[in-house]
Amino acid sequence: MDKKRIYMILVLCLQMITGLFAQEAVIDSSYANSYYQKRQAYYDQLPKVKNAIVFLGNSITEAGQWYEIAQVPHIINRGISGDVTYGILNRLSSVTALHPKKIFMTVGINDVKRGIPPEYTVQNIERIIKRVRKESPKTKMLIQSVLPVRESMFTDGYQRVTNQKVVLLNEKIKMLCQQYNVPFIDVHQAIFSDKEGRLKQELTTDGIHLRAEAYIQWIDYLKTKKYL
Repeated sequence: MDKKRIYMILVLCLQMITGLFAQEAVIDSSYANSYYQKRQAYYDQLPKVKNAIVFLGNSITEAGQWYEIAQVPHIINRGISGDVTYGILNRLSSVTALHPKKIFMTVGINDVKRGIPPEYTVQNIERIIKRVRKESPKTKMLIQSVLPVRESMFTDGYQRVTNQKVVLLNEKIKMLCQQYNVPFIDVHQAIFSDKEGRLKQELTTDGIHLRAEAYIQWIDYLKTKKYL
């Protein structure tokens, strides 16, 4: 092989490596904003609950009055508005330290909003599953689907979010759950999606977040299916 050909191969390899690093650089994996830190500090100060049933996620989870609606003992809320899978990983030890009975996790919509590739989100969820099994082996992990959205109601900040991306992410999460024998609760289809695959207008305030009635239907579904 002549020197010119070797040189061209080396240049191509360098371009590929540089491209990979550039792709990594555009991924926004940040999570520790002031609200995240304050909310986690608040959760850390709460009394420890034995046999807890943890609802873990982002603003959709945080806004839910899970215990008040369900009236099931030991339900606790560990949602933080704006959280992404990277943030869940960072604070997961504070949840597993409780050795909860169950964890209901709903996460992913803010990853889509950030433009985080679905492969990265699923990889993070896989890491979460593995850590829960290692740090709290008796805890039952249940993963709930990412909810649909209603794009016509969006305000600024959600332009990257589409139902096509949500469906793709849910398919990948479902496959991961099957791989690890983790229940995948498809509330996307069962409760929230209309005939066109959009978030039902009567259940949302802004195309992303939920009205109170939505949480009542959500809890009713979990009870009907014996998850709660």
